[in-house]
Amino acid sequence: MALEDTHLDLLQNIEFMVVSVYREDPTMEDREAIKALDALVQYQRRVAAGQTPKLPEHLSENEQLVFDRVQAIMEERRAIEPKQEAPKRFSVLNKKSNSFEDTLLACLRKLHKSAVRWNKRNGKQGYLKFVVEYLP
Repeated sequence: MALEDTHLDLLQNIEFMVVSVYREDPTMEDREAIKALDALVQYQRRVAAGQTPKLPEHLSENEQLVFDRVQAIMEERRAIEPKQEAPKRFSVLNKKSNSFEDTLLACLRKLHKSAVRWNKRNGKQGYLKFVVEYLP
């Protein structure tokens, strides 16, 4: 099953946070959303790998707002996600590739890829103008 079939709610939560910044600043461009999503992917990649994540540096105001708002919604989603029991002994077979952290990473990657695609197709606000039509 495709990610949007199983985790549409999570994808929409993340996109809603991106759009909330765009609605506050209609001059925001896709490049800001793309940079923020890229920073989120890098951050979440380290979280999913069990490493200490690094906060991004040199983000514009809009990029930082997107990063912070998406982080906040991810924290809320983590809080309501049922806890998974860790394996008693580590092995390649015990590695849980379907952990919630991996799901978050996959969602962020999908949205980053979508933002890049719509930006290339429709210009500097192509992604934002596309996605705002589908969110309340």
